Order: sequence, then structure tokens, then C-alpha cells
Amino acid sequence: MSGTVTKLGIGGVGITVETAGPAILAASARPIEAQVAPLPVAEVTFAAKGSVGDIPRLLADQVPALEFRLGGGYAGFAIAEYMDALGSQPFFRYVVVDDPDGRLFAILDGPRLAGLGRSAPDLWDQLAYWLDAGDGPSILRLPGAVSAAEAVATGADKQELLERMEALGVQWLPVIDGDGRFAGIVDRSQLIASLILDVTRQLRAAS
Repeated sequence: MSGTVTKLGIGGVGITVETAGPAILAASARPIEAQVAPLPVAEVTFAAKGSVGDIPRLLADQVPALEFRLGGGYAGFAIAEYMDALGSQPFFRYVVVDDPDGRLFAILDGPRLAGLGRSAPDLWDQLAYWLDAGDGPSILRLPGAVSAAEAVATGADKQELLERMEALGVQWLPVIDGDGRFAGIVDRSQLIASLILDVTRQLRAAS
């Protein structure tokens, strides 16, 4: 796409840019909708004396993300129970934080956050305080936090998204809809695989 590559290797076969170039450019300009993985999230709605009885269901359903809302009523001990139960599970990936109006504020790396909490147990009381107080800046300082400002729209093209991932040094980014609400996750490896498939389909059709 930059014009500096002289050969694209796919499955050990060299394809010259003179042949593949238009197909690469066309593939990179396609929107990312098909690569957006809708992410089932479980909104955590417990108050200070709320129940954590949902945890067995979340484990059984292999829910990959928890959802919190700035300004909600949360308790550190309950967040700790959720994160202790889910944080070590291979299917658990993200913690989604929304604004009070339901728009995405940030998304956190779930396993990384869980690991941080194991080494610093008071983190969960701090997180509950930040959520209740709507202290977004403190949440964004957590390791691995990705703000809504770094999210991409569902209509973004693949080249734009890969460039943003490269600039941020991340393997995934959140996707938001036209209202700024969380729509899912797009992963770098899935995006690159889709680009290669798009190119090979176009070359096959042209041959």
C-alpha cells in the first residue's frame, strides 16, 4: 500500500506488486464491518450491598467482557469477586466502561487488569471509587486502557484501522456505532487475514 513493497508473499508464492497492487489497494479500502466481532458483555449493575450471584451464569455462558458505567453504584469487594472469578478464564478479554448516557468511554484489557488486581488488591476499591465518582482520567491511566477517542467507527476502512493500530502499538481496537455506543472489537490478525483473502479473491477473479 505504501509503494515500497516489491513482492507480496502468500503461501510461499511471490505475487508482484504490478499484478497485486490494485487488488491490495481495493482490499485496504473496504470497510471493516465484516471483521467487527460483536462482543457479548455483562453489565455489572450491583450496588454497594448488591449480589454477586450472577457469577456462575457468566462463567457458564463464557461471557468475554464485563460492562461498567461511570456514575454507577459499585463496591470494591464485589468487583474483586467478579474479577477473581472471570480474570483467569481464557474466554475473558475485556472490561467495558460506558459514559452515564451509555456511550463508550473506554475499554480495558481484562486479563491485564485482573493481574494488576492480584498484585494490588486495593485496586478494586479504587476502581469502585473512580467509577462512582465518574473519574474517567484515573481509569484511563490504568495499564492497557483504550479510550473512546481511539476507537474506530464501523465504516472505517481496513487501511485506516491498521494504521491506527500501528500508531498505538495495539493488537485490537474497540468499534463504536454512529451514536458512540460500543459495537464490538476488531483484531489485527483477523483484519490482516481478511485483507489477504480479499486480495487472493480479486486476483483469482482476474486470472
